[in-house]
Formats: sequence, structure tokens, C-alpha cells
Amino acid sequence: MLSEYGINLLLLQEEDLELIRFWRNSDKIKKYAKNQNYITKNMHKQWFENIKGYYFIIQINNKKIGLIWLGNVDNYYESGFYIYENKYLNNIYSYKIVTILHKFAFYKLNLEEIYCEILENNKRAIRFNKSLGFQKVEGIKYKLTKENFEKSLNKFETILKKY
Repeated sequence: MLSEYGINLLLLQEEDLELIRFWRNSDKIKKYAKNQNYITKNMHKQWFENIKGYYFIIQINNKKIGLIWLGNVDNYYESGFYIYENKYLNNIYSYKIVTILHKFAFYKLNLEEIYCEILENNKRAIRFNKSLGFQKVEGIKYKLTKENFEKSLNKFETILKKY
């Protein structure tokens, strides 16, 4: 478990699969996913059995509200997240949640860079990730270096601890 700013990131367990499958199949989540197909129980179980990397349930006030990950893809790490609960969208919580994961990536795993993929229609996520220091590499792929993370952390940390 990773914990900071009143938020827990709980390592994904098999018992959470139905909840995250429900979230992932919802229109408000899947419209921003690369794979927008309906995910069956069997597909989801196969995905879980083949996970490479770190997947965490986001928990605030003992309520599970979303999923965040740092997946190992072709010898690099790719991050992403979604929040299902509307009350935690478009506010300081998103910054807190990804900061916890990025600290884990850069300070515990000692990575030098991480990537994410953002569909072009997800303008909110593009703006958000750019504010974190991600830079467009090509197409829908963005990269965050440890140096850029630390610059954004210096900018945001006081606010994250205060609110």
C-alpha cells in the first residue's frame, strides 16, 4: 500500500476485479480508453493474470474510487488512471493521486522516465498531464522525466499538503 495526502493506493487484488470491470465498462471511463470494447469477466480475469507492473485501487475515506497503474510495457513503464466517483474529478485529488504514484516510480523504483498514452479527444487529460510535466513524444504518447516530475513537484507540493 502507498499512502499520502489522506489517500491510499491499495495493490489490486482479485476481489477487486468485478468493481474495476464495472468502472472500466462504464461509458464515462471507456470513452477515453484505447480499447473501447466491452470487457467480459473472462477477458478481465486473463488481463489480471498477465499484469506486468503495479496496479492500485485508489481509496479515499475507506471508499474505493478508481484505479491507477504503472504498467511495464515493452521495457518501459506506462502510467494511467481513472476516477469513477465524480466528486473526486477535476480537483486537487487527481494531483495528489498521481503524485503518490510518480513518487513511487521515481524514488522507489528509481525510474528515469515514464510514459502515458492519451487519446486526442481527451483534452482535459492532455492539459492535466502537461501540467505535471509530461511532454508529447509522438501521436498519443507522452513522456515524463524524473527531472520534469521534480520541477512540477516543487510547484505543487505545498498545495498538495495543505488541501
